[in-house]
Amino acid sequence: MEEIKFENSMAQVKYNKDLKIVEVHWKKSTVDEFKFQEVLNNGLKELLENTTNKWLANTSLLGVIPQRTAEWVEKEWFPNVLKTVKKIKMAIIVPESMITKMSIDKTIKTDVLEQQYFENLDEARNWLKG
Repeated sequence: MEEIKFENSMAQVKYNKDLKIVEVHWKKSTVDEFKFQEVLNNGLKELLENTTNKWLANTSLLGVIPQRTAEWVEKEWFPNVLKTVKKIKMAIIVPESMITKMSIDKTIKTDVLEQQYFENLDEARNWLKG
């Protein structure tokens, strides 16, 4: 059962109770820095409240992540994740834009992250539950 926990014009943050997965479904290609941060911070809140380490990012509609926003993810948000979650398992639905995929790859580089790319939600959820 999925429950919407947060939503703004950029994305929905859901918690899949059955699979213990925090799911972020991006719905806008233009990245607004404040709204992007709001989405990730609400996703982090769900990770903590539900004591899970499973994250699904549906980036199929997400645009290119601006450098300043990518630096915030790398220097502020991700270290906050790792303060409470020692290892994170992240499934990423492949973005339509290869440039976006490259910006995601550049943003998330760490050995405490197990990540895999998928073309659809079912494949991503199956990998996360395994």
